[in-house]
Amino acid sequence: MFEKIVKNLLEKNNLYKTIIIGIVLIINTLLIIGIIYIINKNENDIDDYSEELYINNSIIDNSTDTNEIEENTEKIIIYITGEVNNPGVYELDLDSRITDAIEKAGGITANANLENVNLAYKLSDGQKIKIPSIKDENNGNNIIANDEEVIIQDMNNNTEKININTASKSELTSLSGIGESTAQKIIDYRSENGNYKSIEDIKKVSGIGDNKYNQIKDYIKVK
Repeated sequence: MFEKIVKNLLEKNNLYKTIIIGIVLIINTLLIIGIIYIINKNENDIDDYSEELYINNSIIDNSTDTNEIEENTEKIIIYITGEVNNPGVYELDLDSRITDAIEKAGGITANANLENVNLAYKLSDGQKIKIPSIKDENNGNNIIANDEEVIIQDMNNNTEKININTASKSELTSLSGIGESTAQKIIDYRSENGNYKSIEDIKKVSGIGDNKYNQIKDYIKVK
């Protein structure tokens, strides 16, 4: 009888141990599943954040590129003739030079004479550019503004003087030593005080002293 009681107790203890082991295994399994879920969720959150950051940066970059394009869309129209391969009317960027116009027109011909052409001259809207020929004895004027005032030296090295009573800012800045600020002062002075009576009157403009006057006096006139 005693042996039977002991045997029953041992069997019950084994059952308890089995139940406890099963519970521990279940808890461990649930913990592992939970850890795996948290890790996967964090990785997805990081991927979503990275994707959103990439999209936002792309939007900012595209916006910046658009703004830069919009800021550089201002154009001028010029007419180039003479010794270029494709004479005609062309649209150029605002700060273009004569060399840009020549390139737009397909380059110069074999007969072109660039000796007295200032390739670095800054163009303005409405100008006509004539590239002279080595065969011409009297080429006239190389560049003419839209108001027909001459602003570049001709082939005979005779400079058509600029009328300071009618000259535009672009014409005035073609003079040696005259920048945009001084050119605007010349225009403002004649607007406020009337036309210049003599070329010496230009020295009344702030910023034009004797030295600068001597540089430009042979290239200006009044009418």
